[in-house]
Amino acid sequence: MVNRHRCFGNAGLLDRPNAPHDQPTATTAEVVARIEQLRRQRKYSARRIATELAAEGITISVRTVGRRLLEPGLNRRRFIDPTGASNRQPRRITARWPGHIMHVDVKKTGQIPDGRGWRVHRPHTAAGNQPPASRLHTGVTNLTASYT
Repeated sequence: MVNRHRCFGNAGLLDRPNAPHDQPTATTAEVVARIEQLRRQRKYSARRIATELAAEGITISVRTVGRRLLEPGLNRRRFIDPTGASNRQPRRITARWPGHIMHVDVKKTGQIPDGRGWRVHRPHTAAGNQPPASRLHTGVTNLTASYT
């Protein structure tokens, strides 16, 4: 502090930013413009943009692409078009053979102990002292339902 005051006077006592004066590895403006172009025109994801840029000889991480999309507000797919249009097409899931596709749901149902619930008896804190619970498993195959 004293040395800064001797060299610069009262201006040397002012707070200075901690940011570096230059960043030699910063993403160039041309690459940022290309990232925005790919996002706006083709609606590519950050991973796809990084892959496309790698094919063009530009090495950039997916995380950096995501940060560059955040600045102009293009990080969410719904932010690209005012209408909310998407480039995704719905696809039909088709089974290779009967019974090939199976969907399983598991529902954990708790049981209220005799003499009211946990508000009276306090929550069970010990790992082996949990209240009893049963689980309901439901399975649906493509033989019993249609997937669209």
